[in-house]
Amino acid sequence: MKISPIAPAVKMRNFSIAKKNISFQGDIFEKKVCSSSKAVNWLNTSKFIQLELKNTLSCSKNEIGRGLFHKVYSIPHCNDYVLRVPVDFNINEVNIENYSIEDVEDKNLKINIGQEVAKINFNTTNDCSSISILKKQKGESIGIAPIEVYEQFFDDDFKLYSFYSSKEMKKKYENFLSMLASFPVSTYEKLIDDIKEAAKCGYFFDYINSNNIMVDKETKTLKLTDMVKFPSSINWGGLLFALTNIRYIPTYINSEYKISEEQKQSVIKDIDSISKKYIEALKNKGISEEGQQQCLLTFFSMYMSCFMPQNKL
Repeated sequence: MKISPIAPAVKMRNFSIAKKNISFQGDIFEKKVCSSSKAVNWLNTSKFIQLELKNTLSCSKNEIGRGLFHKVYSIPHCNDYVLRVPVDFNINEVNIENYSIEDVEDKNLKINIGQEVAKINFNTTNDCSSISILKKQKGESIGIAPIEVYEQFFDDDFKLYSFYSSKEMKKKYENFLSMLASFPVSTYEKLIDDIKEAAKCGYFFDYINSNNIMVDKETKTLKLTDMVKFPSSINWGGLLFALTNIRYIPTYINSEYKISEEQKQSVIKDIDSISKKYIEALKNKGISEEGQQQCLLTFFSMYMSCFMPQNKL
């Protein structure tokens, strides 16, 4: 089963976010058939849509992730982009010959956050479907997706519970924390810089899904992905919430597969190490002491909400 950083979870059991239509300064999404966009030019010159798109979406090995609303596919022989399609999209139900290409690249965005850069729109008499072309982000997802993402793979709660609280999932969580705890403060400083840069163009980080943070193990850097346009200030506590994947803790400590006291203490130690390095990075990047305290207060409030009755596990 593949769960990757896709489909922003802007509405979850414990958190609900209302979207608004607000124009951001620097938001210059251009929607043109002809443009200087590298993605658009690649689509036009590679003949990908006519020759390869159907086979790409029909081959299960190309699916690299799935979330609440979308699936993401790798593109054979292409290292620059990936495809994002709605979960119920069926390539066989659209007219492959009748399409248009939109340039939706934000020219003001100077970093890679796995953003949408082009759309393939299919128009038929009964349907209008689109596939997004995203910048490919280097690295691999490091967290455990929210329980809501896994629900679509199971036909009953027992199977879902068994999988989500399994020994393998708990080991994955432990390894994830251990790796982040081993990273230097500079890793978190770079992540903070990227969050700030993305915010300049109005991009919001979906802190509910830890898989929206990816790790490049070679460079020990953390990458952002699947950020969305959203009217919001930077939520530093939310970012720490995602880094520690603290939402999984209730499942980690309360389930049929018991963990040892040594395991618990190791996880607590790693979360503490991550939090301290992150707060130090905030300080080094000019976040005031008041801002640091607010970060911890927000983080703690989110953590406590994970134990509310509506949380399935």
